[in-house]
Amino acid sequence: MKSAVITGAGSGVGCAMTQLFADQGAKVAAISRRSESLRQWVNVQNVVPIQADITRLEDIDRMIEEAERQFGEYLRVDAA
Repeated sequence: MKSAVITGAGSGVGCAMTQLFADQGAKVAAISRRSESLRQWVNVQNVVPIQADITRLEDIDRMIEEAERQFGEYLRVDAA
């Protein structure tokens, strides 16, 4: 499996993990509730930024649908 969904990708551990996974060639859905913190991932190879608040069920559903559409199978990492 070479795809991951990482929550908390806007800063801290989630940001570092997103960079590490992408550098290793994994395709990464970078998830953050704040769209401004996702700007760093725009146009970064192997990274798909997705704004979602994981406390909202509709955002979780949308995040999962997008990740499945982009990657099929993936590893989910919660760093938020």
